[in-house]
Amino acid sequence: FLRYIVDEITYQIAKKAQEQLIDLIVNAPENPEANSVSVPRIPVTNEQTLSGVARALGFLSAEATDPVLVMTRQEWARFKAAAATANYAYDPFEGLPVVFVDRLPTTPGGNYRVRFIIGDFGRGALMNFPNGEEIRVKRDDLSLSEKDLVKFVGRMYVGMGLVADKAFVFAVDEASGNQEAG
Repeated sequence: FLRYIVDEITYQIAKKAQEQLIDLIVNAPENPEANSVSVPRIPVTNEQTLSGVARALGFLSAEATDPVLVMTRQEWARFKAAAATANYAYDPFEGLPVVFVDRLPTTPGGNYRVRFIIGDFGRGALMNFPNGEEIRVKRDDLSLSEKDLVKFVGRMYVGMGLVADKAFVFAVDEASGNQEAG
């Protein structure tokens, strides 16, 4: 049971780091600035689902040599349904590996729902682990001992940032414009 607790804490910390990196991508400026890289944002309507990934790939810089597609399983299902009803064989993912996430955020201000992200995480993002990549979980038997409780504390020190201009691009649902996130 204790291994399960440590594994769950470790999983949740890694998941939070993933969410923070995705938030960095979505909150990056659309145009390059003196102290930051840019991440283009393209609108993709439901009618443009099949061409959405191909259009987004056109916005990546040449530095993005190994892009992956990040999306939810629900969005993946929308793409597959559009491909199935197209009446011709077409890979809507353009041969890119698909990485599934549980959620994608809305754009700053909550105006648009992010449908997918394409990018080269190896060249476009940098994660610095000053204490190593290991997630450390400590067991504290003393601080809550008067209540007969044991506390587990997990930590991973990491600094992250985007380092290559246009190494990422994301698509927003144009139909969700000016709607608050729910």
